[in-house]
Amino acid sequence: MAYYLLKSLSFRRIMPWEYLEEEAIADIGIKVIGKDLNELFTDACLSIANLMTDIETLDELMKKAFQFNDKSLELLMHQMLEELVYLKDADLFFVKTVELHVEKNEDEFEVKGHLIGDIFDPEVDRIGNDIKAITMHDLYVKQTNGGWEAHFIIDI
Repeated sequence: MAYYLLKSLSFRRIMPWEYLEEEAIADIGIKVIGKDLNELFTDACLSIANLMTDIETLDELMKKAFQFNDKSLELLMHQMLEELVYLKDADLFFVKTVELHVEKNEDEFEVKGHLIGDIFDPEVDRIGNDIKAITMHDLYVKQTNGGWEAHFIIDI
């Protein structure tokens, strides 16, 4: 499994996602890899959370439950990522940790779990990119020889 070095924030650690700079100026493209759907969806959420703020400075004081269902993994991924944007905009809730499980039930997929983080505190936390939306343009989730891969573009 390939991992990419995140250079854009104050800390450096190896992350299982890659920021794609060749996308449009007001967009950021992200490619995420995972050994299974659970890891893929978790790391996709963390890639978004990490763009919004330095997640290392966030506390884990709040836990928000979620559950989404869809026949398409792409639409399920879209719903999951849009939830992070919604919680930021509606509640100033920023995610630090993700606990989730993805499974296939009869004719649809389901993702459920918890987003763990805290209300953004401008005295302590650093604001990052103001993500406006997760676009449907070039969104995919596919199985690969080594696991799973997703690509999506965010509007900033």
